Amino acid sequence: MSNNHPLRPYTAVGEIDHVHILSENIGALLNGEEYGDVTFIVEKTRFPAHRVILAARCHYFRALLYGGMRESQPEAEIPLQDTTAEAFTMLLKYIYTGRATLTDEKEEVLLDFLSLAHKYGFPELEDSTSDYLCTILNIQNVCMTFDVASLYLLPKLTCMCCMFMDRNAQEVLSSEGFLSLSKAALLNIVLRDSFAAPEKDIFQALLNWCKHNPKEDHAEIMQAVRLPLMSLTELLNVVRPSTLLSPDAILDAIKVRSESRDMDLNYRGMLIPEENIATMKHGAQVVKGELKSALLDGDTQNYDLDHGFSRHPIDDDCRSGIEIKLGQPSIINHIRILLWDRDSRSYSYYIEVSMDELDWIRVIDHSKYLCRSWQKLYFPARVCRYQDHICIREVIWYVRIVGTHNTVNKVFHLVAFECMFTNKTFTLEKGLIVPMDNVATIADCASVIEGVSRSRNALLNGDTKNYDWDSGYTCHQLGSGAIVVQLAQPYMIGSIRILSPWELAQPFCKPIYRIPLPGHLQAMLPALRFLPPPSRIWTPTPGTLGSDWLLLWDCDERSYSYYIEVSTNQQQWTMVADKTKQPCKSWQTITFDKQPASFIRIVGTHNTANEVFHCVHFECPEQSSTHKEESTEETPAPAGGAAVGAAVGAAAAAAGTGAGAGAGAGAAAGAGAAAGAGAAAGAGAAAGAGEESPRGQQLVPFSLRPSSNNSNQSLPGPTSRSSVQPQ
Repeated sequence: MSNNHPLRPYTAVGEIDHVHILSENIGALLNGEEYGDVTFIVEKTRFPAHRVILAARCHYFRALLYGGMRESQPEAEIPLQDTTAEAFTMLLKYIYTGRATLTDEKEEVLLDFLSLAHKYGFPELEDSTSDYLCTILNIQNVCMTFDVASLYLLPKLTCMCCMFMDRNAQEVLSSEGFLSLSKAALLNIVLRDSFAAPEKDIFQALLNWCKHNPKEDHAEIMQAVRLPLMSLTELLNVVRPSTLLSPDAILDAIKVRSESRDMDLNYRGMLIPEENIATMKHGAQVVKGELKSALLDGDTQNYDLDHGFSRHPIDDDCRSGIEIKLGQPSIINHIRILLWDRDSRSYSYYIEVSMDELDWIRVIDHSKYLCRSWQKLYFPARVCRYQDHICIREVIWYVRIVGTHNTVNKVFHLVAFECMFTNKTFTLEKGLIVPMDNVATIADCASVIEGVSRSRNALLNGDTKNYDWDSGYTCHQLGSGAIVVQLAQPYMIGSIRILSPWELAQPFCKPIYRIPLPGHLQAMLPALRFLPPPSRIWTPTPGTLGSDWLLLWDCDERSYSYYIEVSTNQQQWTMVADKTKQPCKSWQTITFDKQPASFIRIVGTHNTANEVFHCVHFECPEQSSTHKEESTEETPAPAGGAAVGAAVGAAAAAAGTGAGAGAGAGAAAGAGAAAGAGAAAGAGAAAGAGEESPRGQQLVPFSLRPSSNNSNQSLPGPTSRSSVQPQ
């Protein structure tokens, strides 16, 4: 017989799937008297069924019908309470066919159906029904749904109900369903900090609930009202006539209101997790500052010297600032701002929050740090206590950003502002973030501000594989300059990891004949990769670091010595690692007591092959778990090192005299001098600074400050001419 029969279905011939036929055949037995051996009675309606099918589908019915109890007798009739005939009909259909239609049923029937799924142990049915109920929540059914979800401990449905009620608090308070809530569900709702309705409306709704439920303990219900948030007029004219609260409770509330700071009161606020609420969609507006319209437009790409930012003049008394009013009081713990970053300038600033524009709380203080580009800021909730209730979140209506310093001029420029509540975990020490992930990355707006490389940020691009004699590293001349990284903001760091490029002989390593450098740096064999150790790193915003990870160039047998310093202002430096007396190769992991750091400076002091320090990769904090596969096994240097060294020496001699030629000739004599000969230091380097390597590429030097042995020299800003800076 041919296998190409025209009627043969295009399915795997070894698989037969007729589940739908099985479902239809078993479903045909539903509600039929034939073969039935048990009958359920619900609301006087008889439901014939089949024990074996029920027992196969449900542990509850298996125990009920085959457990030796009265219901296990043949032809037994079993009455069921606490359910409806409509819901039980839906359950039997699901048991027999695996299908249920929810879209045509009323909310009350669906909730009864959900109760049966929970009672009889159908977790998949319970989840599916909960998912559908989440999609049909409205003002009329949300209270009833929340009551059932709370009773059966259904976390997803409970959470969705809470979020819906938080966003529609006033409408929920005036709905009929609110009066039917159980006491436990009622308290769960109104005790939430995120149930953001006026306290007068909450009091009136609870008063109506008490009248509708006269048998409940009204005193406990009324304790949920936050009386200090009500005005004196409301306390005297609304609360006092109700007689549900004692005069002492009212007087205590007046005392708390008069003696407490406004920001210490237990405010309610809107909670919208993981969504930026500083948008016009949510009613936010800029109420203070120049060029207000640009700040909240959501455009973080199209800005330049003339437009796309808001600003304020920086004055000594800090009276100016940029102020944002949110659409309503909101719970937030995360702010993101974009500082103008079209050049190398840095800013200092602080952020305050308020509920009334009179009492301000400073939540971020970077007034003593140099920061740039995107700032990812977190702040902990303050703890405020009223009676037995503790407020553990920050409720905010106004946000004020005050610039205190600009390295170029006396104006603070802000491109974008975002704020939200995030469930992301974060750790703070002394107000600074303790990063769990590597923050010395281009994505986190870190940059190398001093050093020499073909690509300015090769040190931070995350590539720890593709480097050779020509590219993939950053370097500096020994005894002159350093490698400096600036982070976007300060962190608390305690570890650094770096990769030096001179340990492994890679098959892809290519000889580099001459790398010209500007000024007094004549020639360099660059290969640098670092994590906050011997290079210099500048963090745009303050933070605390405790570890760095550095990859030294390791394509031959050379070793390096170096030291690492950190700073928050590029003026005062703290040494965190001293490797000046140790031969170091390849990956370097440095751990130290956590330090605030915005800048990390790596200074090479020795190279066994030449006069240049090379680094391939830098991380802080170190991410050792992601680099376990990195090998530090040593292999022989690539063949032809002497020949390459001779060529480099000749090139250096041709370009200049003195130490340059001497370095090249000396490197040629050694078998491992392939890269070393490229470092020629002397007066002749200046002439060759603009020349290209034999590969037709120039090594790009970059330094935002003059190379000097004076490590405390301040970082100069970009040109101050008005044509190249935002005004």
